[in-house]
Amino acid sequence: MSLVWECKSDRLLLVGTGGGGIKAWNVDAKRVVCDLNTSAEFPSVVDLKSSPVDPIFVSAAASRGKGSSNSERLGFASLTVWNMKTWKAMSVLPLGKDPPAITSLCFNHNGKILAASAIDGMIHMFDMSASLQIKGWPAHDSAVSSVLFGPDETSIFSLVWAQNGKIFEWSLQNQGQVLWSRGCSRFCRWESIGTSRHEMALDSNGRRLLVTSDSVRSPIYQFEVI
Repeated sequence: MSLVWECKSDRLLLVGTGGGGIKAWNVDAKRVVCDLNTSAEFPSVVDLKSSPVDPIFVSAAASRGKGSSNSERLGFASLTVWNMKTWKAMSVLPLGKDPPAITSLCFNHNGKILAASAIDGMIHMFDMSASLQIKGWPAHDSAVSSVLFGPDETSIFSLVWAQNGKIFEWSLQNQGQVLWSRGCSRFCRWESIGTSRHEMALDSNGRRLLVTSDSVRSPIYQFEVI
């Protein structure tokens, strides 16, 4: 269900499964060097993100839901911080009582802030040093497919694939303020919403944003230099 490289060395590939497993694959040894398990209550490892600085990663796991679409198959959320030296859970980030499943995670450049989006349209921000939520707002009326820090980290992008698909850039200084938005309905097929997962990526200069697609082409959005 999820894949991410360990940021420090690019030798370990972390794999999250729908059966509660988190595996660390060593590309040099060509084998699994660690096999972890989430609690039985949260078997679906929806996303994994490795800190760009510290030897930790965060798993977004979900309980079983009822329904046919991706979001309906996910129940409640659990965010766990794992130590990659001991391969043990360090802490669980607070989300409140019976929180909707988390769909996407993203660290900022120094690993101090973690962003998380949810199936209820919320975007959460966590202070990793204190393991506390520092802000959060209801960004959308439907599930957020992907969340990504902007190039200068004063903003954050969110991708919603319902409502014919749309990308938003939110200000982090003025919570809830939309700085930029674009529709991507040409690249979204309604019949695939229940099965597809869509993500975003910025180029190294932070001037172009790539969005995955249901089409044979994927859109790339270019930002003007101010």
